Amino acid sequence: MTVTENVSQRVMLSYGVGKFLAEFFGQAFLVIGFFYYETVVQLDLGLTALAFILYSIWNAVNDPLIGYFTEKKQTRFTQKYGRRFPWILSGSLLYTLSFILIFAVPETMTDQTIIFLWLLLSICTFDFFFSLWDVSYQSVFPDKFRTEELRNRTAGYGAGIGVFGIAFGFILAGSLTDSNVYSSYITAAFVFAFIGIIAIVLMVSGVKETPDMIDRYLQDRQTKEEDSFFKELANALRTRNFFAWIILYLFYQSAVISLVSSIEYIGDYILPPETSTLLIFVGYLLGALLTIPIWLKIAKKVQSNQRMLMITACVMVIALFPMTFVNSLIEFSSLAFVMGIGFGGYWMLMNPALADVIDEIFEEFKKAFGREYKKIKTYKTEDADIILVTLGSMSGTARAAVDKMREKGKKVGAAKMTVFRPFPTKELMEMSKNTRVLAVVDRDISPGFGGAVFGEAAAMYVNETQKPIIMNFIVGLGGRDITISDFEDMVEKAEKSQETGAPEKLVDWINLKEENL
Repeated sequence: MTVTENVSQRVMLSYGVGKFLAEFFGQAFLVIGFFYYETVVQLDLGLTALAFILYSIWNAVNDPLIGYFTEKKQTRFTQKYGRRFPWILSGSLLYTLSFILIFAVPETMTDQTIIFLWLLLSICTFDFFFSLWDVSYQSVFPDKFRTEELRNRTAGYGAGIGVFGIAFGFILAGSLTDSNVYSSYITAAFVFAFIGIIAIVLMVSGVKETPDMIDRYLQDRQTKEEDSFFKELANALRTRNFFAWIILYLFYQSAVISLVSSIEYIGDYILPPETSTLLIFVGYLLGALLTIPIWLKIAKKVQSNQRMLMITACVMVIALFPMTFVNSLIEFSSLAFVMGIGFGGYWMLMNPALADVIDEIFEEFKKAFGREYKKIKTYKTEDADIILVTLGSMSGTARAAVDKMREKGKKVGAAKMTVFRPFPTKELMEMSKNTRVLAVVDRDISPGFGGAVFGEAAAMYVNETQKPIIMNFIVGLGGRDITISDFEDMVEKAEKSQETGAPEKLVDWINLKEENL
């Protein structure tokens, strides 16, 4: 099992809060956004529709551009917090606050052109900040949850939490706003923003990147060639399953937006006066919630997330078209229930299906370039007299230290372990067969003996007659930073052990007074 597979249920639930955040605001925007401008602010219907069409075009361009930018751009927080986490945190906060701007049109404003521009700029800003955090949020999923079981469980939790966000957003938007009270909309927007900030706090642990995730990205950036935006977009669209995923997602979004945005108008123009449309929405949510466990069981049997997406999309289409011809509350609610069945399955399987596509791309990359993730990632070890064996986020610093010492003529290499169980005995022994000193660097301690990796590394040489000198360095305890100079200190001590034939200390402490333990 890889070191990244040990994910707690709390982390899975926390990640699912991101689904709540997206759906909570998205639902309110769909339910009252168009209605607010067309009915309350009284913007011309054609201008309102035009603004939303332009917004849709912006939305199509916005996501891939932001994805490209955030993947390439390293901030000063990247090495400590990862590539995605800073964008998720800052983007989600600005997303919740920009929601207020949509409903902040002054009551005295009557100029149709200015109101149109306000609508267009505010919803495009809202979507920009949504993409800024959501693109990174979605890309965390396959990297943080790296097995099929973890992905399906996390997706199941997220689907349930997200459906709650849909219900809460719909009910709260309807209960806090009144078309006869202009100020009720800005008041509702502030309430939504406050709840959104609470959700962001609850989401943090689920989207925070682990040291291994950070290190994978930094190592990938060292070897990855830079391509233009259009070249990378073309490469992505050549992946058949990814292209199919985009088409299905387009139909899914169209179906959901058509239903949710129409509910207010169904109540005003089709159903008898004073008829509540809440039953339609309840049917939609019940269909989703009650069938998520069933979809999970079916997915396990089918063993194809892409095929499951096709099935769930068909269920939504079957329910959506007949809505054009019905005119009673019971008929609308029944069809909404059927559509909810498809929605619940599609929504739950959307992330696992995308993660499968990413895995497929990695496999194609391996076939094309002959590179893959291995149990040990070596760096300049071929002729090294001293090899630094590391685990996790310190590995990037170790490689930088190797480069610096190589410039001084020292034959030093680095090896990053990507797994601890099963312990990569064969790989380590093969790598170090011509090495004079194996310096095992641990960020942990087994009192009375040494670090966990050192104990395993030493044990693998018990029955070997020819073996390198094995040393253990304990670093980074108590949250201390591990620097290039720390690794230079380790190599200096390893060089002395080469001269004497034995280490001065079997277990050595870096930047920590051993006597104080």
